[in-house]
Amino acid sequence: MIRWLLLGFIVLNANALYAIDQIIMKDTDVLEEKIYKKHWYFTLDTTLIMYNNPLSYTGSKNTFKSKEHLPYIGPTLAIGYAFPLSSSFWTSTQISGFFYQNKEREIERAKEEYPLSIRDSIVDNKMYGLFISQTFTIRMKMGSYFFEPFAQIGIGYALANNKLKYTYDDLVNMEEYYVRVDEELAFQNVALGFNILSKNGIYLFTKIQKNLITIGKYEKYGSERAYGDSTFLGTANPIVPVNESDNFTKNRDEFSASLGFGYIY
Repeated sequence: MIRWLLLGFIVLNANALYAIDQIIMKDTDVLEEKIYKKHWYFTLDTTLIMYNNPLSYTGSKNTFKSKEHLPYIGPTLAIGYAFPLSSSFWTSTQISGFFYQNKEREIERAKEEYPLSIRDSIVDNKMYGLFISQTFTIRMKMGSYFFEPFAQIGIGYALANNKLKYTYDDLVNMEEYYVRVDEELAFQNVALGFNILSKNGIYLFTKIQKNLITIGKYEKYGSERAYGDSTFLGTANPIVPVNESDNFTKNRDEFSASLGFGYIY
């Protein structure tokens, strides 16, 4: 009796596994068929881009220097439409939005248990905007996956906000400084990368991108004041806003790297 029960249990489970396998394979076939047709897709990635920090200040107690090739990091979300030019050559158009940031804070205290800080400085750099890109992809089937090397060209527009806020107290030998630089940026970029696409429409990708960045508008404003042995004893010295949109144009070449995933629907 036990032998027959075990045999029946095996047969029933084998049939159940076969049915599940057929459902999964059927869905996979449907999805794979969709992959070969024109389709919409979205991607989400984390991007590391190099840019500059234009903020600098020389005070009586501390000095801050501008930095070249500072790493900004953040997410990029894109939606696009892909269609085949041939059985293995594809092109797609996508629009993407991004937000990158580099933020640092340094607090100096006399002692860990002492509640008041001697020095507090915050550097907060943000960049956000939009890209429009055209991608050209070669699709190669490798087992149950597709390997897709691609090249991409694009243009974009972004705003960069850079802030430096610095205070030094040391019990009334005070030094304060605040400055903000706003920039409007135009992007031209080229990228190389590859996708690893599964039959269910999910894929992973990575790319390296070269960005030609043109700074079209530059505004700087803020204030500073100091006490004690400062040359501006007890005075406030505003930094006059500067608008150089008419005569300030600077080109920069910077690189970025992205790692993310996408889904075909």
